[in-house]
Amino acid sequence: MNTYAQLNEKLTGRNINGRKIANNTYAERRGDAIAIRLHSTDILTFNANGSVAVNTGGWKTVTTKARLNDYLPNGFRIYQTKGIWYWYQYNGQFHTLGQFTDGDKISLNGKLEIQAKPSDESKALKFRKRVNKYAQRCADALPLSEPGNGDCLYCHFVTDDGKALGDSFKDTSHLESHMNEGYVVPSLVFHAMKDKGWTTDKIPMAAAFGHADFMLDLAKREVKSSVARYIFKRYGMAYK
Repeated sequence: MNTYAQLNEKLTGRNINGRKIANNTYAERRGDAIAIRLHSTDILTFNANGSVAVNTGGWKTVTTKARLNDYLPNGFRIYQTKGIWYWYQYNGQFHTLGQFTDGDKISLNGKLEIQAKPSDESKALKFRKRVNKYAQRCADALPLSEPGNGDCLYCHFVTDDGKALGDSFKDTSHLESHMNEGYVVPSLVFHAMKDKGWTTDKIPMAAAFGHADFMLDLAKREVKSSVARYIFKRYGMAYK
């Protein structure tokens, strides 16, 4: 199902408005278009005229990439290297086309319209180094004090739905400040580990905040990967 016509054929009868096509993945009508929705994001939108819009919603995950590669038309695929996504196309042989950006489109004539500029790759690689350096700084600061009101407000306070204030406002400027200043924020580390699935009753989380005096090396590894993953995710970048 890599074209509007193929998807349209699948959406008939009681499934005329939508149907499940893979785990957490649905084909759904959007007026005259048909979208491939993964969780709550329309990652592909197929228009009746043959054009296709691509959007991860900032969720550059392994699953998102797999779903895109399952349904992208015309031999287009996405691969990842050093945490950056790139387009390639196979038409008898592989051709690398450029860096992936949300909002890229496949036009009416089947050509790929890429928004990223050549300079974007070097900027992305520099940014990744900054994030990894900051994540290592957080790990080296263990054990940390408990998250408290003295922390960054955007990192510490949460809304009624459990989101950190920075996430609720979709504000990343405070993360920039922390990286620039080298300021290790216990609340940021806490939310990053929680986001990765760790809870306070698990050794890595307990050791990170001084409640266990063993397995500190494990806690440091988990803090580094959790913080890097957390920040990349908020900038719509893949973690590797």
